[in-house]
Amino acid sequence: MQGYVFDGENISNKFDITVTLGNLNDCDPYCNPSIYYASVTEIETSAIQLAALQCFDPDGTPLKYVCVTTGTCPKVTLDALLGTINRNAAFDYETQTSYAFTIEVTDQAGAGATTKAYLEVEVLPKEDTVPTLAIPANKNVDETLAIGSTVISTADVTVTNIDTGIHGPPSVIFSLITSDPHFDINPLTGEVILVQTLDYESKKSYPLTMQYQTISGTPVTKDFTINVVDKTDEPTMAVSVQVTQSVVEGGTTTTTCSVPTFTAAGAPVGLITVTDPDSVVSSYTYKQT
Repeated sequence: MQGYVFDGENISNKFDITVTLGNLNDCDPYCNPSIYYASVTEIETSAIQLAALQCFDPDGTPLKYVCVTTGTCPKVTLDALLGTINRNAAFDYETQTSYAFTIEVTDQAGAGATTKAYLEVEVLPKEDTVPTLAIPANKNVDETLAIGSTVISTADVTVTNIDTGIHGPPSVIFSLITSDPHFDINPLTGEVILVQTLDYESKKSYPLTMQYQTISGTPVTKDFTINVVDKTDEPTMAVSVQVTQSVVEGGTTTTTCSVPTFTAAGAPVGLITVTDPDSVVSSYTYKQT
């Protein structure tokens, strides 16, 4: 830039003008994007990067980053100069399933307004606890128990499983891995029912094994025994009736016998003896009417 100076006789003098502009730190920082998302698997501890904040100051002033989430960012490390966020500890799905971090961004000179960036972290479940299965070691049932009756109730079966995020109901949870045709199991509840009649005299006990299958494929088993309790069996009775009849030669006689209703099929109910006064007939004909 040039300037001129004139006197009263129109004589002028030219000179140069130099203007120097100072960089006033008057622009506010910004982040693009301002919201970041990440996911981590529980119990893992490797120092992976969750986010690298993309924040800028139009004045070119370096920025600084401070976590203002309740004063700290748990389980992560924030680089105050670079704006990178790394995992530094294991997350636990059963304790907390997600985290929200707020990062305050300002220029290092302390001038200009403050902006914020946000990081949302989803915790993914992983099987880190094997469930336990509890059943009474012995269960006594009467040999007269009706088919379809409960042998092991749902109250008898206890599953302890704190990995609520990973264990869901697969198509089959409970099963009997010791096969026996007398028993069946409800795959969703673990209830064991009787499907064939028990007989103490034939077999007094049944050792069985129940299995609980988690959705991730880890099986848990428990042994138990069904003990058959002897009960008084319904008796059967056969009555033998001695019958004696006398007949006249060439004649016919009739005899009536009462058969007890509880007599077993095929059992004898009486004995008929025929006496012939002439003793000349060696055989007789019997007819049931």
